[in-house]
Amino acid sequence: PSAVAAGALVVAGGATLAGDELQLVFNQKLAAASVQAVAFAVSEFDDGSGWQTFSPAAPVYDESDPARPTVTLALDRLPTGSRLRVSVVGDGSTPLLGANLIPAGAADAAADGRTLTTTILRG
Repeated sequence: PSAVAAGALVVAGGATLAGDELQLVFNQKLAAASVQAVAFAVSEFDDGSGWQTFSPAAPVYDESDPARPTVTLALDRLPTGSRLRVSVVGDGSTPLLGANLIPAGAADAAADGRTLTTTILRG
């Protein structure tokens, strides 16, 4: 098979929440050294207080299943809001990179990455 020539993406249905752990499954392996806290942003919407940000612990990267490279973010509290938003930062000076060193969300090796945001709806 040919190498992936685009930036990493979270696969459809690949963002899941269990308690205070958020897991993101990507479509390709990541450059492990780029899996840093600055490459992710997480917030929740509360009907009374609006958007509230989380301060996740350092992300944990697992590529033991090469078909499902996964990043786990341990949140600093249990989510209580109606929706959780997680952004993967593929632009700026410290983007998340695929193992091919292409920024997350980039259409090809010559393109800039982009920030990709996924919503998890809760009860």
